[in-house]
Amino acid sequence: MLESELHIENLKANPDAIASYLSEVFEKNDHAAVVEALQRVLRAQNVQAIARSSGMRRENLYKTFDGEVDPRLSRVMALVSALGLSFTVKPLPPHTPPSSTDILPSEVSNAGGTNGLRARADKVIE
Repeated sequence: MLESELHIENLKANPDAIASYLSEVFEKNDHAAVVEALQRVLRAQNVQAIARSSGMRRENLYKTFDGEVDPRLSRVMALVSALGLSFTVKPLPPHTPPSSTDILPSEVSNAGGTNGLRARADKVIE
């Protein structure tokens, strides 16, 4: 099910639909998308029942998954468990580390102790 086709009603007390949706989002490996998806799933549920089942207060559930803070893993796991789900982890596709030829001349610095090379941490090479 594509995110654009997703209706919150499909997620209400429907572990199969929730699992399918969250699996699709988690595969993107995008933190913001995962938090948004968890927020969407939470809004579709009886939050009071989820709070009881997860051992969290209703207000804390809303605060944790409102997108303003980075949810703690323990809270994510509590929510997932309360939804009747579990996590599955699988390896990412093979990744080739960047070679020295992938560093652009503009990223080379003569600043201290690195033999003149300092790669930018935000550069992603695929």
